[in-house]
Amino acid sequence: MLSKICKNCSYTMNYLFSKEWFQVLIIATVSAVLAYYSLFYFAWGTGFDENLRYILSTLPQTQGAIVGIVASISIVAIQMVSQQYSTRITHLLLNKTFWGFIISYIVSMSYEVLILGFMPTARIPVIIGGYEVPYFVLIGILFFFVYFDFLILLPYMKNTINGLKPENVIESLINSISKSEIKNYKGLDSENKDYRSARKIPKNTLRTIYYIIEKSLKSDHYMTARNGIILLGANYADLAKKGKFKNKKFFESYIENLKNLGMNAYGTSLSISREAIISLEKITKYELERNYDLSKRAVNGIKKIGLLYAQEYELKIDRTDEKELIHIVFEKLGNIVKFIFSKPKKEKTRPEQIEFKIMMYSEILRTFELILEKLKTRDILKNKAAGTLILDALNNFSVSTIEFITKNENSEFLSEITIKTSETLKNFVKIISEINGENENLNEYLKEIVKIYGIILDSTYEKTNEKALDKILSDISEVWDISRNNFKPIFGMDDIVENIDNTEKIKYADELREQLLEKISK
Repeated sequence: MLSKICKNCSYTMNYLFSKEWFQVLIIATVSAVLAYYSLFYFAWGTGFDENLRYILSTLPQTQGAIVGIVASISIVAIQMVSQQYSTRITHLLLNKTFWGFIISYIVSMSYEVLILGFMPTARIPVIIGGYEVPYFVLIGILFFFVYFDFLILLPYMKNTINGLKPENVIESLINSISKSEIKNYKGLDSENKDYRSARKIPKNTLRTIYYIIEKSLKSDHYMTARNGIILLGANYADLAKKGKFKNKKFFESYIENLKNLGMNAYGTSLSISREAIISLEKITKYELERNYDLSKRAVNGIKKIGLLYAQEYELKIDRTDEKELIHIVFEKLGNIVKFIFSKPKKEKTRPEQIEFKIMMYSEILRTFELILEKLKTRDILKNKAAGTLILDALNNFSVSTIEFITKNENSEFLSEITIKTSETLKNFVKIISEINGENENLNEYLKEIVKIYGIILDSTYEKTNEKALDKILSDISEVWDISRNNFKPIFGMDDIVENIDNTEKIKYADELREQLLEKISK
């Protein structure tokens, strides 16, 4: 319990100290305390007034030199970073921290000059604007400004250096995207419009972020590119929540940029494409019940990255980046399937939501098939190590699907999911049967498919509709025809007659199910 409290306190303190306003508050408090005690320990004897006048006349010069040097160094550093990434980030680096630092010194120097003019020959209260201000208060404020200006240098330099890091530049750019920019987002149309003023050219912060990450990829700054993609994925929900307006074009471009970055990262660090897929997975889940088109677009982004790596798969290497990333694609698609079958936060689900979930499920299953088809066309699945991708794909969608089918009652949604699953299982068998070459593991994969068919029949026989049952039986019959020559020992049953009516198929389902389960149990 105590360790948890300490951990929470540590997290809170780290969070507060990361905020500039809290740093300024701490420095102001320390400066006020130092100024207060300086009034008691300062030498107020003979010669104090002359010494104070000398200090007041030289202090502004010193502060002016400091602020000039620091500002010059800051501007040079900002210029170098802008040239490396983009000149469009200058406004982020010349931010409120920079101008706050300059203003604090200007106020301090102005006060010192003002006090020098008001300094009396005797230590008597000063009348300012009709108000009597005690002498020691004026001196205390002077001490406060002196301490504050010197102490503020520490966090300013620290924040400036941190702000120049590329990840922090990207984060600042994302946070700078306003509601109005999202609402008014539109592409450049210089062909049809004359932009006679720079202010009229549409602002495109999103494009600047993409440019920085893309340039990092080309410069082999893989850590910067990876972290930038992580930030894009993590901040999508916050941007989507900004304001009541939601410009679809902005978020379409957002998703498209993530997809392009994931594809352009091929041949570099695997972690970059991996983070792009993870970000697209987050967007898919977030938009699943909010904007169907954006959710589908994110899934298509995952599909295109997976197809690219499947196309470039190298057969000679068993443990390649391509294989690992395809595993990641299958895993994330499986997570989305699980999310589709999870109970919605709202009790009531609209018919269009159910329809879209069916469409999304079908699209994901089709993605599994397309990637395996791509691997098959290049004879990759002949390889024993690569062939495990078949089982990987099968498990990533079937586990959640079987759990959903077994736990839910009869509904149109369940029947459609059953039909889509049966169709995909049949297509998996086609892929296996068309592979030219020997792979002893293929029989094991087919057993898994038969097992899933048996579970589906066992779970849906009494609670699915006639259409779904008819489809399952037809698919099993087709599977039998497809795999008879190579996989007959696995089925070990008589041929399934295709040309029988639905009533006979329904009657036959129970017997067929028992045969399948009996073979599986052996």
